[in-house]
Amino acid sequence: MKPYCFLIASLLLASVLFAQEDATPPVAGPAKWVNVVPPTITADPALVHGTFFSKANKTDIGYFVALPRGYDAPDAKNRRFPVIYYLHGGGGNEGRGVQGYPSMKPMLTSADYPAAFFVVVNGGNPNYIDTADSKGGTGFLELVAHIDRTYRTVAAPEGRVMLGHSMGGRGTGRIIFRHPELIGTGVAMSGGHQREKSMSETGAGGRGESKLIDPKDNTWDNATLYAARKEAPKVRLMVVVGNKDANYAPNLEWCAHLAKLKIPHELIVVPDSGHGINMKTHHTERRVWDFIAAGLKPAEKK
Repeated sequence: MKPYCFLIASLLLASVLFAQEDATPPVAGPAKWVNVVPPTITADPALVHGTFFSKANKTDIGYFVALPRGYDAPDAKNRRFPVIYYLHGGGGNEGRGVQGYPSMKPMLTSADYPAAFFVVVNGGNPNYIDTADSKGGTGFLELVAHIDRTYRTVAAPEGRVMLGHSMGGRGTGRIIFRHPELIGTGVAMSGGHQREKSMSETGAGGRGESKLIDPKDNTWDNATLYAARKEAPKVRLMVVVGNKDANYAPNLEWCAHLAKLKIPHELIVVPDSGHGINMKTHHTERRVWDFIAAGLKPAEKK
């Protein structure tokens, strides 16, 4: 991997949202921690809903999970599999987040790629971060622990990938640098890193977020702290954004921040694309899949 940002240009013939959240979601209300799939969305039958009890939030939290191909095969009973965590965008939850699965299904069902779990995360209110009213950041850590307890997973950084869009792109960039011992690979798509910078500069969340528990828990400060750590675990990060996205310039600015810190990462800029990214054209999804696969440890014996 090259040590700094590099641009990979591709021509989009249309703009299709990877996940159907808007670039400027409405101000969030109280988080609903357990959600069904809305009637306007058809969930893939491979996705199964589950819940776990969150001590931080003192309630059950919902998620969806698709098992790795071959997980229930007789010869796989003693094997562990890596996990891909999907982080939905603003205004979403695990019910709406099932829309992220179809773009990944060809990879997950192909023998050309490592067999892996796909887990749809509920991000809380509203940004995978701990506030006075919603412990979305700690909730994610509790989810990872729950998945490792419940399933045969590769419980190590090389066995975990985060893939997030919009608000989920912010969460991916924030969590991977704060917890590199937990997550080894991240793909941050269309993240609003200008809001993360505002959090760093003002100590306030904004956009419906209640009081932040730790104002320095953002994509900018976490990257700075990560770069300063001695012998910090290496992470792999890909940043994907359209050049017509309102978040385009902030993504370039954040990547410049990472480059200044000498943090290796890859940047894909998709021409003629807004907040939505067409994963079907010009091998965009293949680039993302290959990056994810390179960070996944194949199934191993238990």
